[in-house]
Amino acid sequence: MLTFRQRLVDPVFLTRLFLFGGLFFRLWHYFANHVIWYDEAVLLANVLDKSWLELLGPLQSEVAAPPLFLWLLKLVHLIVGDIDYVWRLLPLLAGCAGLFLCVPVFRAMLTPHGAALAVGLLAVADDHIRLSNTVKPYTLDALGTLVLLFLFVKTTHWPMVRRLLLVAALAPLLLGFSYPMAFVLGGVLLGLMPRDRKAVLAWLLAVAVLGGTFAVLYFGPIKAQRVSKLETEWERNYLPYREPVQVPWWLTWHTFGVCQQSCNPSGALLTVFVPLGALAFWRTGHRRWVVFLGGAWLAVLAASALRSYPYGQNRLMQFIGPIVLVLGVRGVEWLATWKRSFAAGLGMAMFIVADGYSLHRLVWPWSEPDARSVAKFIRENRGDLPVLSDEGNYFYFLNRQVQPLSAAANVPSGGRVWVVMDHYTPEIRRHAMNITLAPLGFVEIDVKEFTRAGAYLFERR
Repeated sequence: MLTFRQRLVDPVFLTRLFLFGGLFFRLWHYFANHVIWYDEAVLLANVLDKSWLELLGPLQSEVAAPPLFLWLLKLVHLIVGDIDYVWRLLPLLAGCAGLFLCVPVFRAMLTPHGAALAVGLLAVADDHIRLSNTVKPYTLDALGTLVLLFLFVKTTHWPMVRRLLLVAALAPLLLGFSYPMAFVLGGVLLGLMPRDRKAVLAWLLAVAVLGGTFAVLYFGPIKAQRVSKLETEWERNYLPYREPVQVPWWLTWHTFGVCQQSCNPSGALLTVFVPLGALAFWRTGHRRWVVFLGGAWLAVLAASALRSYPYGQNRLMQFIGPIVLVLGVRGVEWLATWKRSFAAGLGMAMFIVADGYSLHRLVWPWSEPDARSVAKFIRENRGDLPVLSDEGNYFYFLNRQVQPLSAAANVPSGGRVWVVMDHYTPEIRRHAMNITLAPLGFVEIDVKEFTRAGAYLFERR
């Protein structure tokens, strides 16, 4: 029987400890039932308002999400209703499933201690915990990557044809739940590129299925959901290939952002070790792994050059987190062959920092505007007065009984309206409202402030 001291360095014990620690963090925040924030609310407003077919077309409030994810949310609403815990159950299950699945993946690709470190870093990664409790598809993105990693490393003894047919069968389902699986599936097909004729036909079939499914999505929901505001937000995350002088610095800084975002806060340190990990895999004969992982990464970069997908510190890069961990921790293992004690200390330091960050979130969770309390206040005090807001999240919180600020022009003299607004400071909120309301003769006569949000009563004089 292992002593306590021996357990502290036993990779099996550490992996189990990290696994249950990660589950604890995710479940703690789930049952804390944090306020639904803007990104979730505008997505849910679309799910509630639109029909099944309409969810395949343009969405309101600059929202983008894969169709099967939207349909599953709509099905959940029809069966259970509008309940915060139920909305967040799907991303929670995806986050927890990814945590369990990463164990066999990391154990197959890394040493026992390296696998324990990778599991620990994923278990306490801040965004992975937060997004496991956010009604968005990002944890499904990371889970999809882990599923493909698992199949890639666990089916090496299968005939190539069988492996390729499995990829072809899974491609439509994975793409329907996660747009960025197109990049990871592309990497898989590069890594499984065959040599014999029979396998080539199976490979071409898998390419055709992937390409056909992606084409249907691209010319359908993806194209419909691309709007100018999203393009503006992504502008700085597009590779500036027309300005070659800027490319090296841009690539370095944005790759750092990708690693940091997809596995924060440890991803920042892992950035240096990602190329070392790829080199170590290549030199030890795992060249198909490098082609798979590197191919998926380069596919995102190519999409960025084509101005089709942002490459940088963006939640849309969450799917690459498992790849960052595999390559980064493999790079740390390579360092351990030269400086074992330094590599062990580095791994421990990364985990302590990440774990401390997650522990501090138990006491000081992510700060979001308290739109839930604003909506409750309005329902209790609005009477028959109209409610105005240009923020799409209140269409969800107030059951679509909200009009845009421009509707204030229709309010008669002496009439009153409630205006609700999130974010910023009270002064900035008032300034934003007065730009529209002051020229129409409105003055503020009452206000109720909440955390980063407020409800304002205006009268037209």
